[in-house]
Amino acid sequence: MKIALKMAAVPVAALALAGCTVATEGAPSPEPTVVVTPYTPVPEVTLEPLTDAEVALATQVRNVAIDDLNRFSDREIIDMGWGICNLFDNGLTAIEVEDVLRQGRFNDAMLAAFVEPSLTVLCPEHVEKLDDGTV
Repeated sequence: MKIALKMAAVPVAALALAGCTVATEGAPSPEPTVVVTPYTPVPEVTLEPLTDAEVALATQVRNVAIDDLNRFSDREIIDMGWGICNLFDNGLTAIEVEDVLRQGRFNDAMLAAFVEPSLTVLCPEHVEKLDDGTV
């Protein structure tokens, strides 16, 4: 008899637990916490005015009249010139600089328009390195 009572208690307990589960599922879920981060505008960058030498370089590069260069601003042309100087500052040879620029889609006309004028105007300490390569 004790076994029969225990067997009868199992389905009752299962129904009781199932009822608890159903009641929990029907309860509303708590509202999500929303954190609002205030917008912080990016500070405006004030660009330094171009030096006379930089303006001269941009003008010289533009006078070559290469169509691919017409899409660049003077500031972008100057940045490319400084980038060329940085390559030489990092110890690259003229041939290595030419290879890097060709990977960046520079053609022969663009190399001629940029490399020597950039070195002459922006970093004359590297002009003698042109004799070591094909640029």
